[in-house]
Amino acid sequence: TGIDLDHFKNVVGTFAEANAILVQPDYIETLDDNEILSGFAEMIKHSIIADSILFEALETIEDLNKDHIALFIERSALIKQNIITQDFKETGLRKNLNFGHTIGHAIESISLKSSPLTHGYAIGIGMQIEMKIAQNKGLIAKSDFERIQKKLEIHFPITEKYNWNELLAFLKNDKKNVNDEIRCALPNALGSAIWDIPVSELEIKEAMKGLINV
Repeated sequence: TGIDLDHFKNVVGTFAEANAILVQPDYIETLDDNEILSGFAEMIKHSIIADSILFEALETIEDLNKDHIALFIERSALIKQNIITQDFKETGLRKNLNFGHTIGHAIESISLKSSPLTHGYAIGIGMQIEMKIAQNKGLIAKSDFERIQKKLEIHFPITEKYNWNELLAFLKNDKKNVNDEIRCALPNALGSAIWDIPVSELEIKEAMKGLINV
């Protein structure tokens, strides 16, 4: 569990086991489109890092309604549960759940000052940029990159311009950094990811070209 402080995402928090996980698909009907899209971002993230078959199923969804989304809630939740069970305090494997969050949290933090983005939408943007970093590093095949990027661009179009220095300031305060070095979890195939990958400021800026105005 984590809370935001002074525009920084999840900088105060603790580890606590859940007593239970309750899922009520009918609750989706009470959500607006932005919140449904936000949750869908996490589903897509889980599929990219751990379940290529789930990605194939989500790839076919165009209309994000309850009947389409509810089918995949349990599968998505079980992916996260399985990862957390193996690495409760985030010393290794659990870091893969941070895919899209290094850049995404920086963008979300900036948005909190004026027009807040939902968490999921910010992560949707972050995943696009981090996918480009992975491709530029040669970690993922071009075919997988293009396939994933196409799905992300459809649902999470990037329309805002961001100040590079402001973005960099948030990136340098990311909780996943090690010795002031920016680290990311990046896909190395569809359905697989690796964590603690050092990423330079130049690599981030290069990945943003053509995707986001800085």
